[in-house]
Amino acid sequence: MEQNGIWHEEWAMPAFMIGNNQQSNLTAICNILQNAAGLHALYRGLGFEDMQQLGHIWLMNRLKVRMNKFPVWTEKIKLQTWVSSMRGPFSDRHFSFQNEAGEPIGSASTFWVAVNIANRKPARVNSDSLPILADKLPDCGASNKLPSVSDFDQSSMYQVQFSDLDMVGHVNNTKYVEWIINHLVNIEADFRPFEVEMNFLSETLLGEKVIIRSKKLEERFVCVVLKEEDETVVCRGRFQ
Repeated sequence: MEQNGIWHEEWAMPAFMIGNNQQSNLTAICNILQNAAGLHALYRGLGFEDMQQLGHIWLMNRLKVRMNKFPVWTEKIKLQTWVSSMRGPFSDRHFSFQNEAGEPIGSASTFWVAVNIANRKPARVNSDSLPILADKLPDCGASNKLPSVSDFDQSSMYQVQFSDLDMVGHVNNTKYVEWIINHLVNIEADFRPFEVEMNFLSETLLGEKVIIRSKKLEERFVCVVLKEEDETVVCRGRFQ
């Protein structure tokens, strides 16, 4: 439901989004916000099928999530999402999460690019129907470009599986978050991140092999995912 340009949803956290610590996690939160973004875009005529008819798709380029508290099984949460800017093919979309009492428990910011399906180049879209709330930012602040880092001390390999693919046929952005968290927990068994920043730079497809590299700097891990074949940077991330 949309009110005053803001899309509202309520969730009762399902069991399949709960981890072995009896709480949800960053992967679950990323899935929820991606779904809400899609529903709001659909409501405004810029959803998946609308974009397909134009020969375009939305790709997430940047992500930032910060959680103060992760909801537990059956806990009801409230989600709000809105767009703060739309410039040609580029869009800033933000999120806030509240518990049932309306208390803030987290926030997120994303940056999206509309691209042509055939050539993957940015494609301008008509966003006249989309309300823009330019002065409304989430508590976590806007998502930003992450610096390039080359000095890593941990590494692991992964091969893209069928379950990693989304409706577009490439690896879903949330899967990169999941891969990196699995990599980091293998390094530090009790690591449970509450904040993530990601830049998504290129696509990966079924069967491709990637290298996940990381290094801990104080309380934060910096990470990169590379294609094994040519070390193309797929994404960069920071987890805390």
